[in-house]
Amino acid sequence: MHMELSQEELATLADRHWTYIGQVERGKRNVTLTTILALAEALEVEPADLLSEELPDGVEEATRDRVRPGGRRTPPKPR
Repeated sequence: MHMELSQEELATLADRHWTYIGQVERGKRNVTLTTILALAEALEVEPADLLSEELPDGVEEATRDRVRPGGRRTPPKPR
């Protein structure tokens, strides 16, 4: 399944903080197996897909022109 989620949306779905998601994306954080499982569930993919060097079918690499600039300065509101 192809989804376009913000870091804040993914963080909410995976029960993580939005700044943590950004740090993972930038390679500044190592993730635990528990986090990999939470992210996979949030993204509706198999955990192995997150560990693969190849992108799953139907998923395009996020290029700079597809990533919105700036960032959220305050934590997202709880749902």
